[in-house]
Amino acid sequence: MLKNIQFLLLSLLLISCRATVESPMIYISNASLKPIKNINCEWSKKHVLSLSTLNPGENRSQSFYMNNDAEFFGLVKISWTNDEDSRVSHEFFFRKTNLPSIKDPTTFNYVQLYFDQHSVEITTSDSPDLSGKTAKMDKLLMFYRNQYAKEHKAANTQLIDSQTRRDSSNPAMIFGSY
Repeated sequence: MLKNIQFLLLSLLLISCRATVESPMIYISNASLKPIKNINCEWSKKHVLSLSTLNPGENRSQSFYMNNDAEFFGLVKISWTNDEDSRVSHEFFFRKTNLPSIKDPTTFNYVQLYFDQHSVEITTSDSPDLSGKTAKMDKLLMFYRNQYAKEHKAANTQLIDSQTRRDSSNPAMIFGSY
């Protein structure tokens, strides 16, 4: 009897682990010479990623657990406070065609958000980087991080906060960079 209960509990645990999957990695980078604050990414109105401050050239990454890939696709609302204390907001609609390899477990899928003071540039692991844009952005981030570090002693060690919401309505918009 005890072995049957242990087997049942183990089976339920394994089934519950299979019910959720990890989303693609979301990279958030500050591609400007000034800090950005109060970053908030509402991913498909179900998952909220937030970060209080990101200094020039810094990167953070986060994924979240989801029941299926439909939780990853849909409306994404992004907002942040720039160095002028202005609140900047952008929205885009992330479609399955923007990251078709999400169901392939052999690939490393990600979305890269390059923030500056007034806009955000979005790339994905499925976007061919024929111009070397990612390598150029990485060099730029390193330059900004080094410039900022010369003037400021304190290091930013804040992590992204990830929360799940229950509302899941998704109005349609276009995907792209702003």
